[in-house]
Amino acid sequence: TGHRVLRHTQRRRVLLMTSAAARSSGESGAAQGSKREPLVSVITPAWNAAQYIQPTMDSLLKQSYSNWEWLIVDDGSTDNTREIIARQSDSRIRLIQNKHTGLPAAGRNVGLANAKGDFVAFLDSDDLWLPEKIEQQIALFEKEPDVGLVFSPYAVWNDGETSPHRILPDDIAHLPNPGNYFALLCLKNRIGNSTVVVRRSLLLEHGNLDEDPAVRGSEDYELWLRLSRFTRFAFVPVPLIWYRVHANSVSSNETRNCRTSMRVIEKILARYPEDGQRPSSRCLKANWQYYLGRAQLLDGLDDKGRRALANSLLLWPFNSRAWLYLLIGLTFPGSVRTLRRRFGI
Repeated sequence: TGHRVLRHTQRRRVLLMTSAAARSSGESGAAQGSKREPLVSVITPAWNAAQYIQPTMDSLLKQSYSNWEWLIVDDGSTDNTREIIARQSDSRIRLIQNKHTGLPAAGRNVGLANAKGDFVAFLDSDDLWLPEKIEQQIALFEKEPDVGLVFSPYAVWNDGETSPHRILPDDIAHLPNPGNYFALLCLKNRIGNSTVVVRRSLLLEHGNLDEDPAVRGSEDYELWLRLSRFTRFAFVPVPLIWYRVHANSVSSNETRNCRTSMRVIEKILARYPEDGQRPSSRCLKANWQYYLGRAQLLDGLDDKGRRALANSLLLWPFNSRAWLYLLIGLTFPGSVRTLRRRFGI
């Protein structure tokens, strides 16, 4: 019963935070009055997304902010994704058909090439936005005119369950708002793709997403790192999306995702070798060995995971989370993923 109580408490916290977001939306909407709403281009790559695209579409149609266009780039789907989208008569929705590439970055770049908005928002085909998502983020841009990118925490939702069970990033209260994010992002990607709204002028100036297959699944991380060298980031401090996790998610293989993130870091640091904002080499190595070890434990690769965690602790023995995962990996091998889902570790 103990884990049920804890899990219930975590879910209640998530739902309370999302309710707080809705209340905040009502207040900001009243304050906005008759101000001109800048156009927001929402970009979604989709491939065989028929199972999830309708709820995603519904969450966009329910936005309190109305001046948006939605560019859905179909990556050669073989199911009825296109038919579901075509049934929606809203003139703000544009379906773009693309040859199959298997690269979400390629679809997003096609969307960017067709975007007309002052701002660009990314929305994955299986995630859900809360109704006030765009409104709150545009309000923050108006409050902070030197900020180039706005994100938010996100509620993690396992497919088949009725509500989210954890909020990420779990250190959101300690992040600068607004602030410079390059060094922080070198240590960890704290920004969920579907939470982001960014000024389109930044993308026009500094380039689109990286279509290198070696970083598939982490191309958004590469973009955040690159943009963070040129602008400040800010966030709305409550979850504005439900991030769906299912068997076909790009993020479902923890070890692969960690390794692609590590490739992103290598590419960025090679691109900007003299950047004074970067963490030390020892710090980076210890940090990424920790994340690799944790990912391998989550994927059931216990021996490799314990070895990577031990290597991390040799470099930096003060990481309490590395000790925790190493202890769990030694005491309860094969159970880390279950424990994380139950207790949010």
